[in-house]
Amino acid sequence: MDLTYSPEHQAFRQEVLDFLDAHRDAAPKGRGAAQRPSPEVVA
Repeated sequence: MDLTYSPEHQAFRQEVLDFLDAHRDAAPKGRGAAQRPSPEVVA
């Protein structure tokens, strides 16, 4: 079984990486979802 990516997949991957790099500064700042308190703590 050949699991290599096609040229189309590689091009799409590069497009996504370029987008993420170009919009890195627009990402939310802060602690993120992993650091949010549980519902029990908030209640």
